[in-house]
Amino acid sequence: MKGVEAMLYIYDQFTGLPGDKKYIEDVETWFSAPKNRTLDVDGILRDVEKGSYCDTEYFYDRFGGRLYWSFLSSGSKGAIIVANNPDWIVDMKECGDNVLECLIRNKINGNIYVDSIYRVISIPAYEVQHKLYYNDEEFNNIAELSKWRKYGHK
Repeated sequence: MKGVEAMLYIYDQFTGLPGDKKYIEDVETWFSAPKNRTLDVDGILRDVEKGSYCDTEYFYDRFGGRLYWSFLSSGSKGAIIVANNPDWIVDMKECGDNVLECLIRNKINGNIYVDSIYRVISIPAYEVQHKLYYNDEEFNNIAELSKWRKYGHK
């Protein structure tokens, strides 16, 4: 995405889903191991699993054990789907807040669906400058989004 600013589009029950994008509700069904090592995959493995990349069949877990990609948490699988398919909307309702924070801290470009925008606002990553897009509004960080939700303006 050289020359293009990364942005995370956030959808919830309030905004609904656009009809022109593929929607992935079940990350377990759609997940496939990453074919290449990327900064996005490294960041997700580091921040969510406390592990690291091994190869196209395995990753290292937090204890240094080599596990098949299928053993990743659902949240990590969802985040990798977001990173590898930025035009799809990935349902992140079942992922932990640590995964939502990981997407923002690692400035992952993509589209996510969450059960409530308040889960995103509560993430302690206020200082991270990453474009967020919610309800036809663009925000530079979580602090702006939080202020908009609270006061109705940036």
